[in-house]
Amino acid sequence: MVSIAVCEQQEMMREALVKAMAPMKDVTVLVAENNGHAFVQAVQQHKPEVMVIDVAHPSGEGLEVARSAKAAHRNGKVVTLVDDEDDAALVNSYELGASAIVSKKRPVKDLHQAVLDVAANVNTINPIAVRNAKRRLEELGHSALAKVDATDRKMLDLLTRGYTDRQIAGEVYLSLQTVRNRMSRLLQRFHLENRTQLALHMERLNRNGNGASLLMSADALK
Repeated sequence: MVSIAVCEQQEMMREALVKAMAPMKDVTVLVAENNGHAFVQAVQQHKPEVMVIDVAHPSGEGLEVARSAKAAHRNGKVVTLVDDEDDAALVNSYELGASAIVSKKRPVKDLHQAVLDVAANVNTINPIAVRNAKRRLEELGHSALAKVDATDRKMLDLLTRGYTDRQIAGEVYLSLQTVRNRMSRLLQRFHLENRTQLALHMERLNRNGNGASLLMSADALK
């Protein structure tokens, strides 16, 4: 019997997932949490064989939870839940040490099979596919994000959501002139001429990866 710990931030989805997996053959759910800190503590206590972790949250919090859980229970296998199995999600999952990646759009039986596979030491993330995904991300311009700090990434996110420089300044607690200076540097970094082009470029990157990917994949590409 494979023991499982589930970390899913959305309560209804977590309850539905646990309910769907409970009667499935050869698995038992020991832990089901929506709070990352509580999940890591439970993992340390119960030592489940497989940790199923939602990493699709736009803040990238799920990725950090997965890393912490993996560090706390090194023998545990990780299966990441993502919105889409795109290039950035694949790279992120591989870099944090996951053994499998499953889209939330797939049926629960696919997650069940992934859990059984990784428990049997079958790694379903292909390193060659990861290498190809990294190359495609670099070609799209994701590699430039590796040189962008957390504040600039926050500014870029706000820019794509239609915030003005003044509104961005209020959100990141910087002066208006500092925001404008940083925006100018971002334009230079991405070889663009104006804010509109920069916003469109970020949206294009987002279309090739979920919200967490934009925030986190640059770290994986370093």
